[in-house]
Amino acid sequence: MRTLTRRGSVGLTLLGAGLASPAAVADPGDHIGNDQVELIPSLTLTTQQRSNVFLQEGLVGGGEDVTAGTNLRIQPHLSFKAESADVLFNSSVGYTARKYFQADITNLDRYRDFDIRGSTYLLRQSVVGLKLHDRFTINGFESEADKADDPYIQVLSNDLGGRLAIRPGTSLEIDAGGNLFIDSYSGPDTGDTSFVRTGQNDRLAYGPAIDLKWRFLPKTAIVANWEMEWFTWENNVVAPTGSTSEGTLGIPNGRIMRGETGIRGRFTEKLVLGLTAGYGTAIYDETSVDGADGEDFAADLKGLQGLLVGTDISYSLTESQNFSLGYRKDFQDVFFTNYVAYNRFSAAYSGTFADRYKLDLSGNYRFENYDGEVDRSDHRIITSAGFTYVATKYLDVSLGGGWRRRASADQLNPDIEFDDFNASLALRLTY
Repeated sequence: MRTLTRRGSVGLTLLGAGLASPAAVADPGDHIGNDQVELIPSLTLTTQQRSNVFLQEGLVGGGEDVTAGTNLRIQPHLSFKAESADVLFNSSVGYTARKYFQADITNLDRYRDFDIRGSTYLLRQSVVGLKLHDRFTINGFESEADKADDPYIQVLSNDLGGRLAIRPGTSLEIDAGGNLFIDSYSGPDTGDTSFVRTGQNDRLAYGPAIDLKWRFLPKTAIVANWEMEWFTWENNVVAPTGSTSEGTLGIPNGRIMRGETGIRGRFTEKLVLGLTAGYGTAIYDETSVDGADGEDFAADLKGLQGLLVGTDISYSLTESQNFSLGYRKDFQDVFFTNYVAYNRFSAAYSGTFADRYKLDLSGNYRFENYDGEVDRSDHRIITSAGFTYVATKYLDVSLGGGWRRRASADQLNPDIEFDDFNASLALRLTY
């Protein structure tokens, strides 16, 4: 079975269409618009072969043999930008439809994934400006419930935020405001899936946030941020699986605080470096859970676990060749237990050759510690490779492949383990 963390995220998406002069029609590949207004429609068609479509543990983990499958994804996308001296507006709308060719896994067909986002920056040249952002998403994530009519864990999320942008000088900017998060989780109603709750549970979170940036060099800045978040769940006592499960899980309300400071900037023409450190806590209210079995839902994140560390290094070998490395120590609230604390390592390469050929390689390893009534440690690995040929100004052809793995670090939860290999061919048309 798979696990999810939050966050994802409705409302600014169509604001600002009249901020500048009317758009002009351009040639294919040049997009639609002018210097002030730009509209970019695109369509991506992808055929993908996967080795483990339900993300099952397989025979090695003590389960049944995994199921392979081939799907076709259709992804139309539309982005819009309008800019003037005092206003900047960006928005985008994306949709994904997925169809499997094999008749025995058509329950994995999915036609309701959306990503809608918008941001507005008003009074950009003034001492006090206003920043607004909103993102709405609907996503489905495969579970081991291969016999369910809908085997997906569905997450509907909305992330809304606003900031006053205060600029007391040319080098200092302070953004002060708050965030509102709404998340809705629903899982397949089956006894075959561990840690996936039946029915639906909704999460509401809100709180203040402050971001600071002080540019003490033209391309380098001291950065700092602080945020507080209070959250409540609609159901604080839930069933861990389907009809064959016993007992309940406690999902407590709580609050999260985190603050960080550090430095980010271009230190040489080739080297970009970011270093941040801070501290955070996640405190859970056990009194919000009434009737759940056990008491592990009282687990809090504090002490040394709350240390936050981030570092990212980007090095440009040439203008078209870039390497990056990253490390992140952080934590997140999760929907099936209290929280996950993790250490993540990442590496990536991106290169363009002869203006027509692109190579992208990436790898990501994350060590996860879940705490609460579900208490376990996992290894998570994601790798990908892609080669793109820019056939024309409006057509890209891509070949790709990847590997995903989740493994039980404590060897106590083999049912969460899986390997999934994929290979894909994609066509992307952009006007």
